[in-house]
Parts: sequence; structure tokens; C-alpha cells
Amino acid sequence: MNKARPGKTPVTIINVISVKETDQERIRNALVTVCQRVVKKQPGFISAQVYASLNGRRVAIHGEWESRDAFDAAFRNPELLNTFRQFLDVAQPEWHLYERVYET
Repeated sequence: MNKARPGKTPVTIINVISVKETDQERIRNALVTVCQRVVKKQPGFISAQVYASLNGRRVAIHGEWESRDAFDAAFRNPELLNTFRQFLDVAQPEWHLYERVYET
């Protein structure tokens, strides 16, 4: 179900974060917390899901935004940026923005 407003082109962020097995639970829990406390309050935010790999070495976050502009504005928010910066000592994020081309 697309909850984006008419006239907007939704974008999806997929961020796969490499972590040590000993850090996976901490990073996973921190991402859930930041989504609950900060991300979901950002204008243009639609949804987010956090995943933990079964091998213990990755955490992934899948988020949907109403538009690229909404995503860019959210990640200029100092509170959001500072929250994510705290993970960089133990995590190696690799994120990319996508547009949906097919859904079934």
C-alpha cells in the first residue's frame, strides 16, 4: 500500500550495515530506537523496517519516504545526523536510495 501523497515520487532507502557479531544486537536496538523516537517524526516519512542477518554480521534498514526532498531534509536534521554518527565507530553503513519500479 502506497501511503505517499499524490504528486510525490516515493523513494526507498536500503542501508546494509556491516558489524561485528558482538555489536549486532546493540546496533539493531539502537536503530529501532532512533526510528521510534526521531525518524518517524520527520516530515515525509512513510515507514521503516529493521532487519538483523542470521549470521550476526549485518543489520539492514529499509525506509520509505514521500520524496527525495523529504529524505534529504530529514538527513539535514542535526538530531538525526548525530544519532547515526554514534554508530560509525562499530558499523560500516552502505546506503542507497531507490525508486520502486515493480510491486506485486
